[in-house]
Amino acid sequence: MALLGYLAAVRRAVARKTLVTLFWPDESVDTGQANLRRELHNLGQILPGCWQIDSTVVQFIPDADTQVDIDTLSRLSRDEQWSAAAGWVGGEFLEGVSLADNPDFEAWLLGEQENRRQTAEQVLLQAALGEMRRGNDAEARRFLHRLLQFTPWHEKGHRLMMGLLARGGQFTAALKQYQQCRAILAAELDVTPSAVTTALYERIKTALAMPPPNLPPSVTPFIGRETEIAALQRLLTDPDCRLLTLTGVGGIGKSRLALQSARAAADDDSRLFLHGVAYASLVGVDAQDLIRAVGDGLGLAFSGPEPVERQLLHYLRELEILLLLDNYEHLLPDTTLLATVLERTSSVKLLVTSRERLKLREEWVFEVGGLPYPEQAIDDPEASDDLDYDAVSLFAACARRGQRSFSLAQSGREAAAISRLVQGMPLALELSAARLQALSPAVLLAELGRDGDSSRDNLDGGRDSSLDVLTADAGNAPPRHAGLRVVFDVSWAGLTAAEQSVLGRLSLFRGGFPYAAAEAVAGATRPILTALTDKSLIRLLPSGRYEIHELLRQYAAARLADDPARDEAARERYAIYYGAFLRQREERLLETDQEATLDEMTPEMDNVRLAWRWLIHHERLDILDEALWTLAFYYQFRGQIVEGMALVDETLTGIAPPDDREPRRARLHVRLYVFRAKFLMLQGRVAESRDLMKQILPQLRRWGMPKDVILGLWVLGHTMGWLGDSDWSTPFREGLALARASGPRWLKSFMASRVVDFLTFYSSDPLSVAAESRELLSEATAIAENLNNPYLLINTHLVDGNMGKIHGDYQRAEQAYEQALGQTKRINHLWLMAMTYRDLGTVNHLQGELGRAGQYYEEMRHLARRMGARSMEANLLGIMGQLARAEGELDRALEHFQAGLTLVQELGVSYEASWLLCFIGHTLLAKNRVGMAAPYLHKSLPGMDDDTDPELAGMVLAGVAGVLAGRGQPKDAARLAGAAQDRLNVLSRRLTPADLADWERIQAEVRGQLDEEVFASAWAEGQAMTIAEAARLSLSLMGDD
Repeated sequence: MALLGYLAAVRRAVARKTLVTLFWPDESVDTGQANLRRELHNLGQILPGCWQIDSTVVQFIPDADTQVDIDTLSRLSRDEQWSAAAGWVGGEFLEGVSLADNPDFEAWLLGEQENRRQTAEQVLLQAALGEMRRGNDAEARRFLHRLLQFTPWHEKGHRLMMGLLARGGQFTAALKQYQQCRAILAAELDVTPSAVTTALYERIKTALAMPPPNLPPSVTPFIGRETEIAALQRLLTDPDCRLLTLTGVGGIGKSRLALQSARAAADDDSRLFLHGVAYASLVGVDAQDLIRAVGDGLGLAFSGPEPVERQLLHYLRELEILLLLDNYEHLLPDTTLLATVLERTSSVKLLVTSRERLKLREEWVFEVGGLPYPEQAIDDPEASDDLDYDAVSLFAACARRGQRSFSLAQSGREAAAISRLVQGMPLALELSAARLQALSPAVLLAELGRDGDSSRDNLDGGRDSSLDVLTADAGNAPPRHAGLRVVFDVSWAGLTAAEQSVLGRLSLFRGGFPYAAAEAVAGATRPILTALTDKSLIRLLPSGRYEIHELLRQYAAARLADDPARDEAARERYAIYYGAFLRQREERLLETDQEATLDEMTPEMDNVRLAWRWLIHHERLDILDEALWTLAFYYQFRGQIVEGMALVDETLTGIAPPDDREPRRARLHVRLYVFRAKFLMLQGRVAESRDLMKQILPQLRRWGMPKDVILGLWVLGHTMGWLGDSDWSTPFREGLALARASGPRWLKSFMASRVVDFLTFYSSDPLSVAAESRELLSEATAIAENLNNPYLLINTHLVDGNMGKIHGDYQRAEQAYEQALGQTKRINHLWLMAMTYRDLGTVNHLQGELGRAGQYYEEMRHLARRMGARSMEANLLGIMGQLARAEGELDRALEHFQAGLTLVQELGVSYEASWLLCFIGHTLLAKNRVGMAAPYLHKSLPGMDDDTDPELAGMVLAGVAGVLAGRGQPKDAARLAGAAQDRLNVLSRRLTPADLADWERIQAEVRGQLDEEVFASAWAEGQAMTIAEAARLSLSLMGDD
């Protein structure tokens, strides 16, 4: 077998002497030649006719009936027939063959096996890639499975398998594939996965946590467009097509076609986009709200202090997603955001609908026309082939919804003529079919035909301004536009005066409306709404809300604008209604029915924003003042901090400055500044918040606003505590006293829980205030439970968990955090949900449950990205670094810490930067890199004083002690270790096992370099120092590091 394999592999004439020397090196020449003759005779019997042999050379030449697998594999590979070639990849070349006493043959065999292995790897890899390009994911996985059996450490193979599994919805299997890759690389090559593989792992984890597609439901069946759907799917799979614009006239069906294509991409078993599909309706959205609308479509709540555009781009940067932006035309010519998204991301694909091209360099345009219709009159309506057109089918389907007896056999001629008249425009077909409830098909056709032939500009003499919207792009398709105008006019004319009046006022709504709003604003009744629904002028959604097609809304709005006084009166009624809508929900939102009220408010926010701007413009200070609390807290509860801040700033700039002669105006201004300070604090701009709150608190007291004073004291106490002000408890306790005396119940509970939380974390001795903390927590919990208020329950559970963690009762802490998590999900409070995941991760980390801790931290990471909260991401990078330290992976820990440090330095968050510098220093000390650790710890020292967080101060001083011990300065190290001791002892239960291990290692190292008396003296000297004194000493000892 060895001889046959050799000759088959070399495929050339080989001298007999060479073969004898190679295979029988230890035999005599005669014996070797005899052995060769015997082997060649046997091979001739096995493969007759395949040999060219003479007295000097031997060559294997297979005949036509003999197929050699390695030859076939080579030929198919040269022709790049990879899938076929993969069928010829077998096991190891000459597997099981060994001539251990023949080093020359063994050397040749090893080299040949390596070459064949590389060929097999290339064939299987290319076969998998080819099947992936053809969309045959199952075949691709089969080839990759064989590749990884053949070469288990093939990292690219693992990476491709991860991607295929994830695109097939097998996220857990994809993550398991990564773990398998990581284990094999560590065992076989002693390396970790590359950055590319790790990045894919992170993207898959993100995909696992992505919300389901938010595509709106189809209210009516989707008919036809099979050719267009197939063409769009091809474009969506083309990697060169990053921006695909569906253009066409209004009412042509661009939105329905785009949504159907997006559903096909989302439902595809091969998961065309790893992170799915997101939808953003831009109807009624102006330029200043565009980023907010896109964020809403992505489920992204803007919370951080960074500009919202940067938060959006940061979130999209790692996503492989299809983003559908519907109805963009009114935002043109501004395409800056789209161009920036394309420039700053690599895997985001934009699918846009617009009546006009976007005129971007990256744009691919797909022109949408009408549905196919018969171009000639139908002679025989009973001939089914003559009516086999999508336009006719859509007309018939719409007609049957209102008139079950409609039949193409009886009315096919009219259906075909109407389809031809409107050139297959879906909206016109739907509206026309709805008129069959009042008109026969023949009469309807006559009405449409008569108006279609008319040259008049309006129904009342003079040009109809409402048609300007419909004809803005009429140059693209004049006949179709004319047909749509006719249909709109006929539909309008078929309404009663009351129905026309109601439809005109309904045009004010954005994003749909409930019956109660339609009744209050438009004077609608159930029968009128039913009539408008039956005529396809509005739609009743499964949620119970109504919506109106944007083109119809614009037409009705233009009709309403024909009477300016009536138009303005309707707008005032609209704004007043939504002002009352907010005011009436304050108590329900903050106390009695929070969950349901949030759910009720969310779909109305487009209307609320529009009404709020009208109220600002017309300075309806009374309504703004009474509605502000509800709206501001809605944004806080939804984690939409940036939008809440924008609302406050827009209101402050939109109304005249305060005047003491107008108490209402003065109170509104100072109330707005309270919420501005609160949103600054929630964005992490803590010093700005504190300074603003100190400035306006006297004004709150002056104007007698107890509820706002309590809220202001809460903000002030928080910011003072976070900034290390030792007097933080004063505003908290004053606020609690006021809440008990005159505040609403929810504020009593909230202030009590806040006092407990700060007592727990900021008291120099938490045990000394334990009794007071328990009493206050009991008070807060009783109110929260009585109100069944999720926000209050979240706060009390979190405080309870924090107390358990500080006192070492981890089981109590975890149970409380789990209860808090459940409440955050009730109201979808993303910020508190993320914080709760962090706390659950921390308490598991402290117990050594590192796997569970990592899972909770991953949930926090995903939510931080959804909120655009980069400061939270930076905090999490520090946490993940600590987790890696606990797992003994110090290099990975340093990667996390360095990434976090880069981010916080970019954001300017000095407190987090100090922690990360400290973590890097301690990790380098653990790697015995004293010289590298010193600069990081040195940078943690400036600004450290007696108000510095004791835990941070203690860890930095301990790190400096470790550096000095490593430099041979044990006495100075002992002094700083003594200074660190009290700070770490106070809060030692907050330290992770890795932190404690560092501290114990440093103590042991310092103690081991000194005799006990010298050590005790230096230690005591350090214990007597304040934080500021120890920091100054550290700076002097560290020199220029």
